[in-house]
Amino acid sequence: MEINEPFQVASIIEKLPPMWKDFKNYLKHKRKELKLEDLIVRLRIEEDNRNTEAKSHKKMLETEAKSNLAESSTSHKRKHPHDVKQKGKAKKFQGSCYNCEKDMYSTYVTVGHDRKLFMGNSATSEVVGVGNVVLKMTSGKEMTLKNVLHMPDIQKNLVSGSLLSKA
Repeated sequence: MEINEPFQVASIIEKLPPMWKDFKNYLKHKRKELKLEDLIVRLRIEEDNRNTEAKSHKKMLETEAKSNLAESSTSHKRKHPHDVKQKGKAKKFQGSCYNCEKDMYSTYVTVGHDRKLFMGNSATSEVVGVGNVVLKMTSGKEMTLKNVLHMPDIQKNLVSGSLLSKA
């Protein structure tokens, strides 16, 4: 049985994945009938464009993640109550998460005014407290983030992906 070319083209267009919806609609509404060869060329071009866009998006996310790197430190040399002793040396508290909403904490301790967070873009933010935050997942499971820094003047809650992976 012979299947005509316009039917083959329409069948291939219909089988495109859901994430290609806009491109699929674009192809369906073309006034000029597509030949099978032209469709294959357009599909390859679209796929290359999507791959390039995905790589560009990934680079942007990596750059954004690097700019959100932050380091916790004190502005005075005296030891802070939350410093941890390791092998006889004081280790500065390093939180992996930064939170702007105090009501999310399950435990909370106010810290002195000498705590600052230095961010990758040279901005600083005052740390006013530290504690644990319990995240309730949609699956019903709970995850506790420990030593979360409370900084009311940041606008988003931040979590270090690498430190979270290690934990």
